[in-house]
This record gives sequence, structure tokens and C-alpha cells, in this order.
Amino acid sequence: MLCFQVLINGTVVSNAGVDPEGVMTAIVSWVTASARMERSEELTVSLGGLRNGNDITWLNQNLRVGDEVTIRIIERDVVDGPSSP
Repeated sequence: MLCFQVLINGTVVSNAGVDPEGVMTAIVSWVTASARMERSEELTVSLGGLRNGNDITWLNQNLRVGDEVTIRIIERDVVDGPSSP
């Protein structure tokens, strides 16, 4: 089946796949906000999707400046199960 293989700094952290039907998304995001004189910042990679109409998540991990995120599109017979339904 089609699989999103996600590597962070050269290490495989997830092999996500949905079969026979579904949705997969891979997102790298940076969010910054100021509230009451404090500044917050969040840098993350997430891998999620839909299966049978339900949201599923394989990965939601913090990143640091300098991290390298690689997403490979591969075929695999066996994939990782989601971390949340």
C-alpha cells in the first residue's frame, strides 16, 4: 500500500498508510504568538488523516531549528498503526 515514511534527522519515525481508502496528510508547522508580554513558539511535524470517516494520528512531534524532516512516498505491505484512533 502507499505509505508516507517520515524521517527526522535521518531516523525513521513513522511509516503511515491507509488501506483500502482514506486520507493522509503530513504537515510541518511553525506558530508564534504573544500573550500578556510572553511570547510562545511551536515548531512541529504532524502526520494524520482519515480512515472510515474518523480522524487518525500517527505522529505529532516537536522540532528544533536545524532538524531535517524527510517525507518519502513508498510502497509497503505492513505500515505503522496510528497512535490515536
